Amino acid sequence: MRKKETDGRFRKRMQRGYRESVLLRSFTCYSRVNQRFLDGSFGGRDSDAERARIRRACLRARERSIIFSWCRRVGVFLLDGSLSSLGSLCLFSAAFAILGRLALGTFSVFDTEAIVSFVLLASSVFLLHSKQSLSNAIGNSAFFDWLLFDVCRFPRDRLVSEWDRGEDRRWTALICSVLLGALASVVHPIWIVLAVVCIFLFTLVQAVPEVLFISVLFLLPFFNLFAHPTAVLTLTVVIGEVFWFGKTICGHRDFRFGVLSFFVLLFGMLLLLGGVFGAGGVKSLGRAVMMVVLLLSYFPLCGLFSQPVWRKRAMLSLCLSALIIASVGIVQYFFTDLELKWVDVARFSDIGGRVTSLFANPNVLAEYLLLTFPVILGEGMVARHSARIRCLFWLAVLLEFGCLILTWSRGAWLGAIASTFLFLLLYSKKSRRILLWVLVPVLIWIPLLPHSIVNRFSSIGVLTESSIRYRLYTWQGTLRMLMAHPFGIGVGEEAFFRIYPSFAVSGTETVMHTHQLFLQILTELGIFGWICFFAVLFFFTQAVLSVYRGFGNQDDSKQLVGGFCAIFGTLVMGLFDYVWYHCGIFWLFWVIFAQAATLAETKIQKMEEETRWMLA
Repeated sequence: MRKKETDGRFRKRMQRGYRESVLLRSFTCYSRVNQRFLDGSFGGRDSDAERARIRRACLRARERSIIFSWCRRVGVFLLDGSLSSLGSLCLFSAAFAILGRLALGTFSVFDTEAIVSFVLLASSVFLLHSKQSLSNAIGNSAFFDWLLFDVCRFPRDRLVSEWDRGEDRRWTALICSVLLGALASVVHPIWIVLAVVCIFLFTLVQAVPEVLFISVLFLLPFFNLFAHPTAVLTLTVVIGEVFWFGKTICGHRDFRFGVLSFFVLLFGMLLLLGGVFGAGGVKSLGRAVMMVVLLLSYFPLCGLFSQPVWRKRAMLSLCLSALIIASVGIVQYFFTDLELKWVDVARFSDIGGRVTSLFANPNVLAEYLLLTFPVILGEGMVARHSARIRCLFWLAVLLEFGCLILTWSRGAWLGAIASTFLFLLLYSKKSRRILLWVLVPVLIWIPLLPHSIVNRFSSIGVLTESSIRYRLYTWQGTLRMLMAHPFGIGVGEEAFFRIYPSFAVSGTETVMHTHQLFLQILTELGIFGWICFFAVLFFFTQAVLSVYRGFGNQDDSKQLVGGFCAIFGTLVMGLFDYVWYHCGIFWLFWVIFAQAATLAETKIQKMEEETRWMLA
């Protein structure tokens, strides 16, 4: 009996010592650190009054601006017009376009120009006899009501007017149709239709910038089908950021800024300085500006993930995109002939090639799957999702797991093992017990896997293997370069090409990067950028661990653990490869980072409000 009491006291002392240890407290005191930062930098009544004054000034400037007032007038003019006016516009535009092409001798019944014109003629028939206004027709449509107001959350008061009958503007439609018909006789009509669609999308994104970010999250892998995917991604993100920051300045969106956001912003400033003063000149500056633009989307994404509705839609978009990409990769492996340029045929002749899906590099595909796999796994365990949505998430998890194996990326495999291990460790007490019981059988079962997988996995750490030896030589040359340039050489490949060959080990002079994330940051931004990035990771980990136990077994805890493990697994892979080389992966990294950071900071804010309420 005395022995049990002694053991119990000893266990309690150990637990108390663990809870009160300096190391644990340093990783669980984010709330106090963040509050001190806010009180010292952005707190007080004076700061609130100054922000309110700036907001009012921006609202007045926007209301008085010529561009905004004209856009509003044009929008009201179009929405208050009747459907019969719109039908007249379509009818006369198509007729004048056909007449113009007949006069020029370029008309043919089977051309796409004629087909578009005939479609406009046919559609105008259904509009000519309706006196309803365009705004009420859109608002009363079941499809547009679901798409605009339910899915996109477009402000209803901007479309639905109090007048059901629209104004008759047939003479205006006739004048505009003459101009459009003359233009369509020279330009392909499909471009005019696309311009109208773009104007509609522009209006939608201006009102609800979150729609654009969710669309980019789904379309991110498909941007690789364009000739310049980096330019497309950057331009799209810039549009969303401009609209979001504009709404934030006017007070229509919340701007979250704490100690973590400060170091993220500081890291972006160091990236920009690395481009301005980099050895690569204009190319370094271009790469740095692109990275800063993508990094700044962290702030609107934090606002997006703070709203459960938008967070759910963002995760569904990510799940659907990952499911498609993983399916394409699996089909590619079993039904196409893969190139062997990514395979050391002398050592791994039995793997049959590495899948790339819509990415040009199997390692980039592996990075994409590694970032999305733990997040979708966490979403699949959320109880408030319906059974169909959970099945969709679990299907994506299984397909991603299979596709990740077929990339044959050993760094991604290690990252996936590390993230899954951490996920089970943090998920619940039950998952930790399962991990203890399953760990030994899994290790015993590894030799029974297919020879190609065992051979590929067992080659990790073999210094004679070509890929590993290549990385070791690259790191050796990079360390020589860092001894001469401790404050960095600048951002981008051009800066690396100019400096690195003088310090490279023979045979690695043409390497494009350091093949290691942390070493690449140290190379480009120097010791200060390296410290800043570790500060970002430290405060991120501190924020997550500060609230992890406060969630209990809630759904938000599963989403938080999924995002945290995704970042952790990617950083593990970053020990062996430069995972930010692809701009899309760089942006997706900060998307997942924002998701986990927002969940943690939102929980911290709720805990502080509950504490103040109890004390009051």
